[in-house]
Amino acid sequence: MKKLMLLMLLLLFGLLSYSQDVPAVYELKTDEIDEFTGKLKKTSNLMGIGEDKLKNRLIVYFNKRADIKDSITNERYYLNILTYGDLGCSGVDKNYVMIKFDNDDVIKLENDISKINCKTSATSRYKLDGEILAKLKLNNIQSIRLRQSEHYSDFNIFYPDFFINTIQLLDN
Repeated sequence: MKKLMLLMLLLLFGLLSYSQDVPAVYELKTDEIDEFTGKLKKTSNLMGIGEDKLKNRLIVYFNKRADIKDSITNERYYLNILTYGDLGCSGVDKNYVMIKFDNDDVIKLENDISKINCKTSATSRYKLDGEILAKLKLNNIQSIRLRQSEHYSDFNIFYPDFFINTIQLLDN
Protein backbone atom coordinates (compact mmCIF):
# COMPACT_ATOMS: atom_id res chain seq x y z
CA MET A 1 0.00 0.00 0.00
CA LYS A 2 2.83 2.38 0.84
CA LYS A 3 4.51 1.64 -2.49
CA LEU A 4 1.27 2.36 -4.35
CA MET A 5 0.82 5.64 -2.48
CA LEU A 6 4.44 6.63 -3.22
CA LEU A 7 3.96 5.81 -6.91
CA MET A 8 0.79 7.92 -7.04
CA LEU A 9 2.54 10.86 -5.36
CA LEU A 10 5.44 10.62 -7.81
CA LEU A 11 3.02 10.56 -10.74
CA LEU A 12 1.14 13.58 -9.38
CA PHE A 13 4.41 15.43 -8.77
CA GLY A 14 5.48 14.64 -12.33
CA LEU A 15 2.27 16.07 -13.76
CA LEU A 16 2.45 19.17 -11.58
CA SER A 17 6.09 19.84 -12.37
CA TYR A 18 5.71 19.11 -16.07
CA SER A 19 7.84 21.59 -17.99
CA GLN A 20 6.82 23.26 -21.21
CA ASP A 21 10.38 22.62 -22.43
CA VAL A 22 9.57 18.92 -22.75
CA PRO A 23 8.54 18.01 -26.31
CA ALA A 24 4.95 16.90 -26.83
CA VAL A 25 4.42 13.16 -27.08
CA TYR A 26 1.48 12.22 -29.28
CA GLU A 27 0.50 8.64 -28.49
CA LEU A 28 -2.61 6.58 -28.04
CA LYS A 29 -3.19 5.10 -24.62
CA THR A 30 -5.96 2.85 -25.99
CA ASP A 31 -6.52 1.63 -29.55
CA GLU A 32 -8.79 -1.40 -29.67
CA ILE A 33 -11.94 -2.96 -31.05
CA ASP A 34 -14.16 -4.56 -28.42
CA GLU A 35 -14.40 -8.25 -29.28
CA PHE A 36 -18.00 -8.50 -28.06
CA THR A 37 -19.55 -5.31 -29.45
CA GLY A 38 -17.25 -4.53 -32.37
CA LYS A 39 -16.96 -0.93 -31.16
CA LEU A 40 -13.75 0.99 -31.77
CA LYS A 41 -12.19 2.69 -28.73
CA LYS A 42 -9.29 5.12 -28.95
CA THR A 43 -7.94 7.32 -26.15
CA SER A 44 -5.03 9.74 -26.43
CA ASN A 45 -2.43 10.05 -23.70
CA LEU A 46 -3.01 12.56 -20.92
CA MET A 47 -0.95 15.67 -21.50
CA GLY A 48 -0.33 18.96 -19.73
CA ILE A 49 -0.80 21.49 -22.54
CA GLY A 50 -1.01 24.80 -20.67
CA GLU A 51 -0.75 26.77 -17.48
CA ASP A 52 -2.73 29.56 -15.82
CA LYS A 53 -1.34 32.58 -13.95
CA LEU A 54 -1.28 30.56 -10.69
CA LYS A 55 0.87 27.89 -12.41
CA ASN A 56 -1.96 25.32 -12.41
CA ARG A 57 -1.59 22.90 -15.31
CA LEU A 58 -4.29 22.25 -17.88
CA ILE A 59 -4.50 18.52 -18.60
CA VAL A 60 -6.27 17.27 -21.74
CA TYR A 61 -7.01 13.99 -23.48
CA PHE A 62 -9.36 12.85 -26.25
CA ASN A 63 -11.58 9.82 -26.79
CA LYS A 64 -12.87 8.49 -30.07
CA ARG A 65 -15.65 5.92 -30.17
CA ALA A 66 -17.08 4.32 -33.29
CA ASP A 67 -19.84 1.83 -33.99
CA ILE A 68 -19.07 -0.07 -37.17
CA LYS A 69 -22.07 -1.87 -38.68
CA ASP A 70 -22.57 -2.86 -42.30
CA SER A 71 -19.65 -0.63 -43.39
CA ILE A 72 -21.34 2.44 -41.83
CA THR A 73 -19.34 4.13 -39.14
CA ASN A 74 -20.86 6.29 -36.41
CA GLU A 75 -17.89 8.19 -34.95
CA ARG A 76 -17.98 10.23 -31.73
CA TYR A 77 -15.18 12.40 -30.36
CA TYR A 78 -14.87 13.68 -26.79
CA LEU A 79 -12.61 16.29 -25.20
CA ASN A 80 -11.68 15.59 -21.56
CA ILE A 81 -10.17 18.49 -19.67
CA LEU A 82 -9.06 19.14 -16.09
CA THR A 83 -6.78 21.22 -13.92
CA TYR A 84 -5.30 20.78 -10.49
CA GLY A 85 -6.58 24.21 -9.56
CA ASP A 86 -9.91 23.97 -7.73
CA LEU A 87 -12.51 25.45 -10.08
CA GLY A 88 -15.47 23.59 -8.58
CA CYS A 89 -17.40 20.58 -9.85
CA SER A 90 -17.41 18.87 -13.23
CA GLY A 91 -20.68 17.74 -14.81
CA VAL A 92 -22.57 20.94 -13.90
CA ASP A 93 -24.86 22.69 -16.43
CA LYS A 94 -23.09 26.07 -16.36
CA ASN A 95 -19.62 24.62 -17.08
CA TYR A 96 -17.94 25.47 -20.37
CA VAL A 97 -14.65 25.54 -22.27
CA MET A 98 -13.72 28.43 -24.54
CA ILE A 99 -10.93 27.83 -27.05
CA LYS A 100 -9.19 30.77 -28.69
CA PHE A 101 -7.31 30.03 -31.88
CA ASP A 102 -4.23 31.81 -33.23
CA ASN A 103 -6.45 33.61 -35.76
CA ASP A 104 -8.47 35.06 -32.80
CA ASP A 105 -11.59 32.95 -33.53
CA VAL A 106 -13.20 31.60 -30.37
CA ILE A 107 -15.41 28.55 -29.94
CA LYS A 108 -17.39 27.66 -26.84
CA LEU A 109 -18.14 24.12 -25.72
CA GLU A 110 -21.07 23.79 -23.35
CA ASN A 111 -22.93 20.81 -21.91
CA ASP A 112 -20.31 19.15 -19.71
CA ILE A 113 -21.47 15.51 -19.95
CA SER A 114 -19.27 14.10 -17.19
CA LYS A 115 -20.80 12.85 -13.96
CA ILE A 116 -20.91 15.44 -11.20
CA ASN A 117 -17.59 15.34 -9.36
CA CYS A 118 -16.56 17.98 -6.84
CA LYS A 119 -13.07 16.74 -6.07
CA THR A 120 -10.05 18.86 -6.95
CA SER A 121 -8.98 17.97 -10.51
CA ALA A 122 -12.47 16.85 -11.59
CA THR A 123 -12.55 16.06 -15.31
CA SER A 124 -15.08 17.82 -17.55
CA ARG A 125 -16.08 16.03 -20.77
CA TYR A 126 -17.48 17.56 -23.96
CA LYS A 127 -18.82 15.83 -27.06
CA LEU A 128 -17.36 17.41 -30.21
CA ASP A 129 -19.70 17.93 -33.17
CA GLY A 130 -18.53 18.02 -36.79
CA GLU A 131 -18.13 21.81 -37.04
CA ILE A 132 -16.12 22.09 -33.82
CA LEU A 133 -14.02 19.06 -34.71
CA ALA A 134 -13.20 20.57 -38.12
CA LYS A 135 -11.93 23.77 -36.46
CA LEU A 136 -9.85 21.82 -33.94
CA LYS A 137 -8.27 19.78 -36.77
CA LEU A 138 -7.16 22.87 -38.68
CA ASN A 139 -6.25 25.62 -36.20
CA ASN A 140 -3.52 26.16 -33.63
CA ILE A 141 -4.69 27.10 -30.16
CA GLN A 142 -3.60 30.26 -28.36
CA SER A 143 -5.46 29.94 -25.04
CA ILE A 144 -8.24 28.05 -23.26
CA ARG A 145 -10.72 29.17 -20.61
CA LEU A 146 -12.03 26.35 -18.41
CA ARG A 147 -15.15 27.15 -16.37
CA GLN A 148 -16.44 24.73 -13.77
CA SER A 149 -19.15 25.27 -11.16
CA GLU A 150 -17.35 27.85 -8.98
CA HIS A 151 -14.67 29.63 -11.03
CA TYR A 152 -12.94 29.86 -14.36
CA SER A 153 -9.30 30.11 -15.27
CA ASP A 154 -7.50 31.12 -18.47
CA PHE A 155 -4.61 28.96 -19.65
CA ASN A 156 -1.76 29.86 -21.97
CA ILE A 157 -0.99 26.92 -24.24
CA PHE A 158 2.47 25.30 -24.51
CA TYR A 159 1.63 23.14 -27.54
CA PRO A 160 -0.57 25.14 -29.96
CA ASP A 161 -0.81 22.20 -32.39
CA PHE A 162 -1.75 19.62 -29.74
CA PHE A 163 -5.38 19.31 -30.87
CA ILE A 164 -4.42 19.07 -34.56
CA ASN A 165 -1.86 16.33 -33.95
CA THR A 166 -3.93 14.37 -31.45
CA ILE A 167 -7.10 14.30 -33.56
CA GLN A 168 -5.01 13.26 -36.56
CA LEU A 169 -3.61 10.41 -34.46
CA LEU A 170 -7.14 9.34 -33.48
CA ASP A 171 -8.17 9.33 -37.15
CA ASN A 172 -5.34 7.04 -38.30
